[in-house]
Amino acid sequence: MSEAHRNTSGTRKPPLTARQATAIGLGGLGVGVVVVIISCTVFFVPLSQAMMWYAVGAFFILAFPWACLEWETRNRAVRAHNRFVYFTIAVVVVAVVTQRGTEGKPFPKWAIAAIVAAGVAAYSVMAYHAIRNFQRWRRGDFRGLNEKKT
Repeated sequence: MSEAHRNTSGTRKPPLTARQATAIGLGGLGVGVVVVIISCTVFFVPLSQAMMWYAVGAFFILAFPWACLEWETRNRAVRAHNRFVYFTIAVVVVAVVTQRGTEGKPFPKWAIAAIVAAGVAAYSVMAYHAIRNFQRWRRGDFRGLNEKKT
């Protein structure tokens, strides 16, 4: 095991600083506005649909960087996402197997509901840690982590 993996999370450099999380969030929101404009004018996507996907993207652009201010919260957010992906793959496989031989039937509503519920649960973990880290940053808890040691 390398030296970086053996250190505790308190001794390693944080994955992101608050300044980087802010820059990623603001930059991503700006790029999203440009994408919405292009999608509506060039690809004729309805504005309501473009804004809905902009809101989904904005959630991830804002939440994940703020969840990455500490190794522990970053790892929890990533693990929650990974479990959601595994669950989604399992549900799709089960739904495809149970739908075999029933040509023309739509994808089962129980599978859609299960995937949506799992997504809400998984990404609530990321949102919780992002909000908590943002509040801690506002109180000044991350002030000493980003300073260079002399």
